[in-house]
Amino acid sequence: MKGRKPHATAAIEALQEAGLLGKIEKKKLGSYHYRKRLKNGAALLLRVDVFPLRVVRQRKSWPKRINARPNGSLRKKPPNWFTSRSYRS
Repeated sequence: MKGRKPHATAAIEALQEAGLLGKIEKKKLGSYHYRKRLKNGAALLLRVDVFPLRVVRQRKSWPKRINARPNGSLRKKPPNWFTSRSYRS
């Protein structure tokens, strides 16, 4: 999102993708790369920066509720999520 600081963008993404509200840290934990396949078949290599978010609550609905099952219920734990304990050394 142009014009926004990376941690602010991460907070907006957390709200849009998972309905999460909370306190985002300004210092990133790290980053990872993935290939995004475009509609025309081309692939882009993208870098994702990861920021800690202390979740205060989750909305009942959000713009991209992708982890909902067809019957409307949520999965117990969305795939590929991790806890703060899992990244501490």
